[in-house]
Amino acid sequence: MFEEIIMRNSDEFKDRVAVITGGSEGIGRNFVRVLCEVGCKVYFCARNAEHGKVVENAYGPKADFVQVDLAVPEQINAFAAHVRERARSIFWSTTLPTMIASSFAILPWKSATACGS
Repeated sequence: MFEEIIMRNSDEFKDRVAVITGGSEGIGRNFVRVLCEVGCKVYFCARNAEHGKVVENAYGPKADFVQVDLAVPEQINAFAAHVRERARSIFWSTTLPTMIASSFAILPWKSATACGS
């Protein structure tokens, strides 16, 4: 089931930096979308490079994708270095976006689409 995320208080995230793992599909992709839409710079990673690039291209310069397998420590370190080199500070980071219901409302998606459609 696909879900859609809406922001409850977008001012909190405007002009901030967020880091999201698993941002190429599903709820992670929707977090990338919503954060980019409210003006947050989002660095995100995922294993699937094709899906990650689709998301990065869809949301323009506010989205920055790096292919990472979180089971490989060297890739995690490279992703962290990538973010550190580009961002002054990180405002928000999550590996389990569903745990932060205080800032977001998660709603059923009426028209589910596949990644890149």
